[in-house]
Amino acid sequence: MTMLAQAKHEFRAHDAYGEAWIAELFLTLATVFLTDRDTAFRQAARLLATAQAADAQWAISSALWATP
Repeated sequence: MTMLAQAKHEFRAHDAYGEAWIAELFLTLATVFLTDRDTAFRQAARLLATAQAADAQWAISSALWATP
């Protein structure tokens, strides 16, 4: 999970926002399966907020799918 978080930040630093979002989606999925419920819901809420801020409908649907 650390590598996914690092990848997300590196992609953002290089203005690769689509790639950063995919890294965050995978980070969210890993968080849902590998951590506690509260952490999973917080991460899923961050992912959904990112998708909603971009008004990206496919990303919003993926974020909802990844929500525990």
